[in-house]
Amino acid sequence: MGAFTPAGGFYQVIFDFNQEWSQVTNIVVAPDGGVRSVIQPHWSPVPIEWVRLDSGPWPLIGVEAGIYDNLELPDIPVAIPAQPRSQTAWPGWNVTLASTVDGTLPRFSQWFFEEDPVPGGTSVSLFLPAVREAQAGRYHFVLSNSFSSITSGVAVLVVTNPPLPEAGSVVAWGDSNAGQTQVPPGLQAVAVAAGWNHALALKPDGTVVAWGDNAAGQTSVPADLAGVVAIAAGGFHSLALRSNGLVAGWPPEAMNGATQVPADMTNILAVAAGYAHSIALRCDHTIGAWIDGSFPPDGLEDVVQIATGTSHLLALERDGTVVAWGDNASGQSTVPPTLADVKAITAGASHSLALKADGTVVAWGDNACGQANVPADLTGVIAIAAGASHSLALKADGTVVAWGDNAYGQITLPPGMKNVIAIAAYANNSLAIMRGPIERPPAPQLTMLSLRDGVAELRIVSEPGWPCRVEISSELGDWTPLETQTPSQDAWTLTDTGAGASARFYRAVIP
Repeated sequence: MGAFTPAGGFYQVIFDFNQEWSQVTNIVVAPDGGVRSVIQPHWSPVPIEWVRLDSGPWPLIGVEAGIYDNLELPDIPVAIPAQPRSQTAWPGWNVTLASTVDGTLPRFSQWFFEEDPVPGGTSVSLFLPAVREAQAGRYHFVLSNSFSSITSGVAVLVVTNPPLPEAGSVVAWGDSNAGQTQVPPGLQAVAVAAGWNHALALKPDGTVVAWGDNAAGQTSVPADLAGVVAIAAGGFHSLALRSNGLVAGWPPEAMNGATQVPADMTNILAVAAGYAHSIALRCDHTIGAWIDGSFPPDGLEDVVQIATGTSHLLALERDGTVVAWGDNASGQSTVPPTLADVKAITAGASHSLALKADGTVVAWGDNACGQANVPADLTGVIAIAAGASHSLALKADGTVVAWGDNAYGQITLPPGMKNVIAIAAYANNSLAIMRGPIERPPAPQLTMLSLRDGVAELRIVSEPGWPCRVEISSELGDWTPLETQTPSQDAWTLTDTGAGASARFYRAVIP
């Protein structure tokens, strides 16, 4: 190959052999320019295609193809192709402020916390074990070699405890074909999540309760699950985020591997579950995904909130803009071009909602059932949720507004529901957490007016506006619903044409 007269440093010469990048030889050069060692390929001469530094992507130094007797490699100033990223961590997490660098060796690094050098912080990346709130602040490093120096961008580390929402009573309404609206009695929760036909609640002690459809094992909460700070429910799977930043998912054999969380999904801040996929928000505010179709677009690197519908996904960036990807058959991933100042997002089956900083709501996508027709006078909103074809908004006064499909009563709010502090929706059902129990009306009164020829005439007195269900039993044991009404007046009548000669008992209850 001939003699080399390069400057000091460590280089890789990449050879073009048979039109392929096939051979790499290492050339270690002393600071005075002398070659310290060269590992030659087994043939000579060799046409050189490119020369680059050890850590950089080729090409850094372009060299015309050819055979050289002498090749001088210039000194390369230091550079930082990948800057350290700002991160949000919970106390006790291990945090790494990572970067990649280029430039002639030897290179020297020194990290700084605010303006003070970090003891031992002389590597390209800074590892901070078990971070504490006192370590929150601004970090940067200075990179240099013998003839150049550069300062990295600033990475801000936020160390904060996970949110601790207020606990309250859980209320559910809408479709209950699998018992998904039959809330366990007395349940107190700090968060709720609705799946296709199941529901989850996070209790104040960090444990999870599930109910509804369990055909796929989606309500079989792992027995050892504890320390949970957030939950999400998908089509037929469930997710829980623990305080250590790790994600638990069940059932293990969920559709598309939606609960097969990769081992590198650590230091997670939030999770979201779609019909058959899952995503996570990393501590560096990028999105982690592991199922085809859910991977975020390139350049999405400053995310503060995530949401997912049946097959489309949303991300809220720190600057208040929204990014959407995935299925767009109904325009659910076409974000309105003027949308800005957003502080929360949610996704329905094929529509999307955004909550703006001024308390108003913007919707787009499928509107077949009016789910994207935001009430014109809706203001003062602090939270939003979306089901398959309906939408919910929680106002600052603790009231809920609902619109869209009501085929299953999913937008018929339970009477007496007030002081609501959280909402959730999926498919055809809705959930809420409210301060204190629902103030239920007095028990209804039922009187039989007549019984003749197998026909019973009943009179019921119940609270107007509250659903009232009349049930029947032959042995005062198992009760079967006969009819449910929401009367507009306190007294109403019901005719039962099935009253025969056998014993038949009636009762009226508030569901």
